[in-house]
Amino acid sequence: MKPRLPALALYGVSLYACSSTVDPGASATSDPASTSQDAAPRAPVPSQDGGDSASPASGDAGADASPAAPEVRFVGRFDGSSAAGPKVSWAGAQIVARFSGTEVHATFDDTMAFNDYGTDRWEVVIDGTSAMTFQLDRAPRSYTLATGLAAGTHTVELWKLTEATVGTSQFMGFEFPGGALLAPPPAKTRHLEFIGDSGSNGYGIDGAPGCAFTAATQNAHKAYPALIASDLDADHFNLATSGKGLYYNAYRPDLDTFPVLYPRTLTFSETSLWNFTSYTPDVVWLTLGGIDYNDPDYDSSTAPDPPPPGAFQSKYVDLLGTVRAHYPAAHVFCAIAPSLNDQYPPGYNAYTHVKTAVQNAVSAKASSGDTRIYFFEFTRSTPSDNTACDGHTNANKHRAMATEAVAFIKAKTLWP
Repeated sequence: MKPRLPALALYGVSLYACSSTVDPGASATSDPASTSQDAAPRAPVPSQDGGDSASPASGDAGADASPAAPEVRFVGRFDGSSAAGPKVSWAGAQIVARFSGTEVHATFDDTMAFNDYGTDRWEVVIDGTSAMTFQLDRAPRSYTLATGLAAGTHTVELWKLTEATVGTSQFMGFEFPGGALLAPPPAKTRHLEFIGDSGSNGYGIDGAPGCAFTAATQNAHKAYPALIASDLDADHFNLATSGKGLYYNAYRPDLDTFPVLYPRTLTFSETSLWNFTSYTPDVVWLTLGGIDYNDPDYDSSTAPDPPPPGAFQSKYVDLLGTVRAHYPAAHVFCAIAPSLNDQYPPGYNAYTHVKTAVQNAVSAKASSGDTRIYFFEFTRSTPSDNTACDGHTNANKHRAMATEAVAFIKAKTLWP
């Protein structure tokens, strides 16, 4: 059975989104909540317990590093238009710094998107080893990321584990009590971009079988895009948004399909637009179509379901044209999600329709002279692969997907 998505009533709402080398030109919406965040002080706020949140720094955390410091490296779409610090909404975004000292703190703010799934969750990686995860408060607050480190040089990486449907995080700076911010580690020489839906962003991957989605169960660092990037020693952008399709969204009245969101820095902000010259991927990987052919999240008696195959294919071709226009030299991989099948939803023939449309789209581009576009099909899922929340792909299957994809990418790019 192909998993259902929770009802994500996203229609007609704007929110903040994200950028890579922080995009200072990306404008933000004039949301009242956003305005109050931008004006918020950066000082640590009193301790608040809850969930797996990191402990807040007590008292003065020491001299801090500006959120716009050039020594801090941002990987992903970050909107740098706020003087208080860059904002990010897409899953899998990273903030990387190298420092001398024995401890590190960071100040964040967080804004809810549409439904309260919990606040955004981040992972702390110190010197290449995962140290902990923590969930943000919806108010500016300083979090203790690590203490008691050996004196010397360390690297801290922060990973946004949750997607824009959960919320938008604002990074307001690091603090290194008794230490100092150093030049960042070198950037990766390979660059990847992933386009997808909940099957690509770690939806429910940390949950137990039968669970419902919350922020605490999403983990983009365990999803196949991050695993592929790690295997290829590459930077990656994960532009996967739950419930979003090409022709239809899971919530059919929502007309902001993925092609509408793709040009944005902050996923749900109409005015936060991404500068495509800021990041040039060597590989673009698309895994789309499952949402279009999923059972809709509302009474669809008045809507045509499933989408007309020709219309879906046309939307796929259009998106490929957009990708190719921005990235003329990229290797573009068009994949079929492993969970697609012809049994669910009944009568949709989802697997056949999506596979046929994607194959036709790739063939059309190849026939027109595009020699760097490829069709790929993941090995079909079994019931034991879909034990994450709401029947989504589990960690073991994500690992297997990454292994398959890496071999195929290497074969086409000739990367060692």
